[in-house]
Amino acid sequence: MTLGVILMVGGGLSGAALCAAWRLLPLRAAAALMAISASALGAGELLIQEDVTLAEWIVTIVVFATIGPLQAYLVLTDRSGTVAADRPAA
Repeated sequence: MTLGVILMVGGGLSGAALCAAWRLLPLRAAAALMAISASALGAGELLIQEDVTLAEWIVTIVVFATIGPLQAYLVLTDRSGTVAADRPAA
């Protein structure tokens, strides 16, 4: 197996484990760990490809590290009290 495949499998498994334990961890720790696992997925993908530029490395790592925790937060966090439509009309 190549390092890219190992990073992708490790990042995916750690991301799945984080989804299961999301509410048990402090929010900042969970978001930081999700950023690391999402970045590992992106780095693994780039290691498998050929002729990857420095710009692709930078953009992929930054985007995955941003989008991964944001998506996990939006999907896994209970925000029912923050939706304006759920509140009674004033």
